[in-house]
Parts: sequence; C-alpha cells; structure tokens
Amino acid sequence: MRQTALEPVLDRLAFNLLWAFVMAIPWEGNTLIGGFAITRWLGLLAVGVSVLWFSVRGSTRRPCALHGWTAAFVVWASLSLAWTRDAAMTLSRMGSYVQLSIMAWLIWELARTEKRWMALLYAYCMGACVSSIETISNLAMGVSVASGNAQDVYTRYAPAGFDQNEFALLLALSIPMAVYLLTRRQSLWAATLCWAQLLLGTVAILLTGSRAGVISLAVAFTILPFALPMLGGWKRRICWVALPCVAVCAVLLVPATTWERLLTTGSEIAGGSLDHRTVIWAAGLNVFREHPFIGVGAGAFGPSVADAIDINYVAHNSFLSVLVELGVVGALILLGILASMFYLAVRMGGLDRWLWTVLLLTWAAGASSLTWEYRKATWFLFGMVAAEAGLTRIVRRANVTASPRERAKAPATRCASDVPSPALQLP
Repeated sequence: MRQTALEPVLDRLAFNLLWAFVMAIPWEGNTLIGGFAITRWLGLLAVGVSVLWFSVRGSTRRPCALHGWTAAFVVWASLSLAWTRDAAMTLSRMGSYVQLSIMAWLIWELARTEKRWMALLYAYCMGACVSSIETISNLAMGVSVASGNAQDVYTRYAPAGFDQNEFALLLALSIPMAVYLLTRRQSLWAATLCWAQLLLGTVAILLTGSRAGVISLAVAFTILPFALPMLGGWKRRICWVALPCVAVCAVLLVPATTWERLLTTGSEIAGGSLDHRTVIWAAGLNVFREHPFIGVGAGAFGPSVADAIDINYVAHNSFLSVLVELGVVGALILLGILASMFYLAVRMGGLDRWLWTVLLLTWAAGASSLTWEYRKATWFLFGMVAAEAGLTRIVRRANVTASPRERAKAPATRCASDVPSPALQLP
C-alpha cells in the first residue's frame, strides 16, 4: 500500500482507539482484560497506531505553552526519585504521569478538527451515561457500597470498582459537557444522549452520597445561565421541563439515608473532620514544613504521614498532595498548568470560555477533597483545553491573513478542514 493511502487509515484508526479510551474513562471501574484495565489496552493500541501514523506522516504538531507546563511537571516528578522517601511509589507515579502526558499529547495530535474534538466530549458523556445507568441499576437491585467505616450508617451507591467520591466527580465533569453539546448542532440521538446524562448523571451523583460530589454538581450546573440563551427554541422548552423532572427523580429515587448524609455537608464543613480529612491534612502540612522546597517525592505522601496517623493515607486534596510530594517547585508548576488553562479559556470567548471556566471550577471543587493529580480525567481536561485552544489559534491565524471578503465567506468552524455537516455524528 502506498504511503499516502496508509496515512488516513492510520489516522482514523488511531483516533477511533483514542475515542474508545476516552469513553472508558468514566465507566471502566474494575473491568479487567488479562489483568489490566481496559483503558490500559486501549491506550497501548492508540499509542502503537499513532507511532506508525507519525512515522508515515513524518511530522507532529507544534506544542502550545500548556504542554510545556505539563512536561515540566512530569520531569520534576521524575527527578524526585533522587530524594524520595518511597522509591517504589515514586516509580509507579512516574509511570502514571508519563502515560497521562502521552494521552494528553495524543488528544492534541489527533483531535485536529472541531468535529473530532466534540466527538471526544460525546465519548466522555457516553461513558458517564453508562456508569450512571449502572448506578441506578444497583439501586434497583439493592446493591449498595460498603463505606469501610463501621460508624457510617448511610446508604451509598456506585458501580463496582469505583470510590463513591471519585465517581461523583467523574460524573459531575460530564454535566457541563452535556449542556455545552446541547447548544451545538446535533442529531436527535446525540441530543437524547445529552439529555439522558443530565438526568441520569444528576441522580447517580446524589446516589453516591458524596458531599464533595454534590458541591461539584452545584458548580457544574452554573453553566446553565450562560447556555440557556444559546439553546434552540424546542431545546429551551425541554430544559424547563427537564429541570423539574430531575428534582422529582432525585426525591423519589434517592434513599432517605443517602439524603441524610448529603444534608450533613454544611455541618461537616463548618465544624466536622470531613471524614478525618482534616487530620490527614494537618499531618501533611507538618511534613511540608520539613521539606518545603522539593518535597518528599512523587507518590510518597502516604509513607510520609504514616508515623503521625499510623496509616498510609493519600492526601485527599490534590493541591496539598502536590505541595507535600513535590514541594513549592511542584506546586508552582501545577499553578502554571491551571493558570495556562484559564488563560486559554478566557481567550476562547463565547460559551467555550464558560465551558472551561466551569469545568475547571468543578474539577477544583472535587479535587479539594480527592487526590486527583494523577487521574485520567484530570489529564483528559488538560489535553482537551489545549486541543480546543489549537483550533482557536488556527482560526485566528486564518482571520489575520484573510481579506475581509474571504472572512465573510469563511464557514463558522474553528478549523478550515472541518466541514460542517447537517447533524453531528459520533464516530
């Protein structure tokens, strides 16, 4: 086969594998194939095909500033192996960071058009919808999740293999995505997927009994005031009907004991221990005072606080985790990543600006009580905001070089090679 004919085939295959990988992020749980998570296999296949595609294509895209910050974060975490308190944990975390950075890079390389970028949003929403259905199915079958706390009498639900709090944040991130996609031109079944995830995802988050999840959900829904004016007439009417339906389903389906836990959110924040998180945070800050600049090594938070609390707990706060493990240097690099994402979001304009602002705030609300700096969903956001910024940059360059008449005739897309279709179709 000729080289020119092979390139589009490999390109399409690599993107389809990436699409499947993204769809698996919110639903994989403990789904294993040959002892490895399904995302591991899909990721390896996507990387392998992409390497072949790069070799045939002979070039890669020029990275943006956000890629520089993420690369610096991975390099600094890898260097911490020289002074870590737990070499095995640091090596494991290094491997995770390298794999996650590759995922973000593949999104940059393969999501080169607006249609592909939106397809990845659909993939995440589809995976979240599957997990939401599984959660509600567990409720119907009476399969609840043990909390691990003998004093916890609350009923909580989540798919097998998921922590309830992490699962709630995974779903909360899908809410702004689904609302955003509803404002775009789409087929009927794609719109149905978005409406279904808004309803099922909200109910599933409440069923987890996660207080942090409910806070993240509240932040996620702040995109509605910005999105409602952009919805078509019939979609806007459906939205006003859907919101009461969500409330009714939540009241009817969520057990009373789960509501009891959720209603303790205010008291826990005001004077509780947040399920002993404050004890862990205090121990982590003590360790930070001893190693303020370079930290104790990537992944070494647990072993570092074990002497104080007798258990190798993770930080349950992504910002504190990075501060303790990678010191002030690592924390500043993470701040650079987040600041770069916010800067790119502000430059986008329109609803895209609010999509990423709300997604960042939703992530921050959840990550404040979870250790999420090495989770796939976090780096998926890194890759997606960079990819959309790349699309915006292409259009900005085209507008600068084009004449006024050419700009007026240009299609309203963010990539010249992305020709709009009557209805957005998933791959």
